[in-house]
Amino acid sequence: MNELSALTEASTQRRHNWQSAGEWAVVFALLSLGVVSIMSIGYAVLAGALILLGIVRRRNRAWPEALIGGLVGTGATCLFIAYLHRDDSPCPPGPVHMVVHRGDFGSCGGFDPTPWLVTGLVLAVSGIVAYLILKRILVATEPR
Repeated sequence: MNELSALTEASTQRRHNWQSAGEWAVVFALLSLGVVSIMSIGYAVLAGALILLGIVRRRNRAWPEALIGGLVGTGATCLFIAYLHRDDSPCPPGPVHMVVHRGDFGSCGGFDPTPWLVTGLVLAVSGIVAYLILKRILVATEPR
């Protein structure tokens, strides 16, 4: 009976470190990717993310690691989308008049990846800074 109580106690203890924040970041990256890609592979990604959410929720503490992971994970998804569209050149508003010389290729289309890049950087850096600040506060308040 003593081994069972020790096992139960160990399984109910929740982690709270950078690995916990990393697991939350993966969950939120998959959740945000599933929402963004809902018209194609989003449902499959969301299903996997929800299963992973249940596992991560049982293993890790939610506050403040989930908030930090949410910022970093959503930022990572935005950065991924910006990377995928790095070569896109959006068409200007109105009629498009392009001068293409023989042997050249010209086109416009897609969307500007800059807003995704800026948003991703702001979210990811905010999450990392929040983790460092909270870690410093928690270390300062620990009893010695």
